[in-house]
Amino acid sequence: MILSRRACALCALGAAALGAAVAGVNVVRGALFALAPGVGGMLAASLAVVILSLAAVAPPALGVARERAWSEPGPVEAWLLLVSATPALIVGMTALVWFVERAGLGFSLVSGALGLALMNLPFAALGALQAVRQDERSAGTGALALGVPEARVFRDIVLPASAGALARVALRAAARAFGETAVLMFTAGVEPASASPRGLMGGSATLAVRLWYLTSQGQGTGAQARACALWLTVIGVALALAGRPREAPVTERGR
Repeated sequence: MILSRRACALCALGAAALGAAVAGVNVVRGALFALAPGVGGMLAASLAVVILSLAAVAPPALGVARERAWSEPGPVEAWLLLVSATPALIVGMTALVWFVERAGLGFSLVSGALGLALMNLPFAALGALQAVRQDERSAGTGALALGVPEARVFRDIVLPASAGALARVALRAAARAFGETAVLMFTAGVEPASASPRGLMGGSATLAVRLWYLTSQGQGTGAQARACALWLTVIGVALALAGRPREAPVTERGR
């Protein structure tokens, strides 16, 4: 009975959260249109694909970190480093085949988010692995020596200790995805300037894709192109600065 009550409470909480999120979509979209006239729809699309891609990347990236946290660097890390350098154009064409055509998702924000997740997964997995290894040789290793199971050590000790570093990895991955063009051209599509997101299953140009399109059409100095460039620069730089790796204090290094 206790379990069923807890399950019901969790289901009710999840339903309430989902309802609030759905109800807030129009509010957020309206705010973005008011804040960024002319590019509000594309700004909303850009933020949507970035957030969805981070949600798709987080579980496998943390899974890699969990499995490799207490292992010496080896072929897995080398493979991730190699794959993370794959050109975005190749990732975009792969996402076009896998998600747009074979999965039947078409040109949509979901396809774009999955394409960005495919591009960012090796980068995020390497970053998460480096973040959790910072704690691996201290409290985590001590707990393992006392016989505490690895899963519990990772959940109760390593993750809380590396939460800040993991958050910065997520911010860097978001900055990388926010300015991406090639992947989204093949997955989310290119819409006219007046286009706005029509739900997650509808295609919509992001700021980066729209800026590329305007530039390719010789309209790179127009008002809309300048607005796209401004928002891309402001948000991209803010994410990159917020996600900068923090150096250890001088007093803690070299001793």
